[in-house]
Amino acid sequence: MKTVGSVFLVVLFVFSAACSSVVNRTVDRTVDRAAERTGEVVGERIGDAAGAMIVARFPDAWTAQWTTLYTGYLFNVAFQGGTYAVAEDAYAPGEYTRWQMVSDGEPTGAYVERAFLDRTEEGNEWWHITYENEDGEAIVLEGLFSPDREELVRLRGKFPGEEAKEMPVEEGTYGYSRPRALSPESIEGATVGTAAVAVPAGTFTAQHVRYGTPGATLEWWMDEGVPGSLVKYLRRADDGSGDDDTRATPASWVAELVAYGDDATSELGVL
Repeated sequence: MKTVGSVFLVVLFVFSAACSSVVNRTVDRTVDRAAERTGEVVGERIGDAAGAMIVARFPDAWTAQWTTLYTGYLFNVAFQGGTYAVAEDAYAPGEYTRWQMVSDGEPTGAYVERAFLDRTEEGNEWWHITYENEDGEAIVLEGLFSPDREELVRLRGKFPGEEAKEMPVEEGTYGYSRPRALSPESIEGATVGTAAVAVPAGTFTAQHVRYGTPGATLEWWMDEGVPGSLVKYLRRADDGSGDDDTRATPASWVAELVAYGDDATSELGVL
């Protein structure tokens, strides 16, 4: 339980960045607080004795509720579900991206990986996600989605200290929300230009898009030569100084591309 809780902190970090997309923070304050509290409750239930007591007392009900809530949450974070889409989220079968999480200018040692494994004859899609903490402990999920990624229909998972296992998927209950498309005019208005951006995966000449919300600046660097286009994402809490320094002070969350390629394969035996 403790190890899973440790990896869960990686997911919370990613969630704080992914859900800070172009949303009016005043209007969505209630939603933000609800999401934050959900993360706190789930983290507490995993990481301490209270969580163990709940599982012990209500094993069947908790297993079903937990599986639906947690796996849906993980996939939503990986795909930035429910937030705004700036880049076209296009992957070919076999393509993957791996991201390093950075906080206040320092690498956290946490990584997130996403890969499009294959498309079936029926149009269903196999996707892989990994969340890894600074100790190399990882949560790995491989899910089969219906066409257009509207519903999860099959799932295998591997959690720290456990073997890969087939996991139950309740019909019609997966709560994935696709990213919302922005208008071309909005993206054009937010485009700063092109800029050379250096990340662990290399140096890219990327389209630079910047939006502002109350209290925060949100930035994307995109290159079409990368699966999904995204090279770097940054969220900076504004201090009112008007300083555009992307090293990001005071508080910042950054995702930097570490690796990408086209040779991804299943780790959990789904293909």
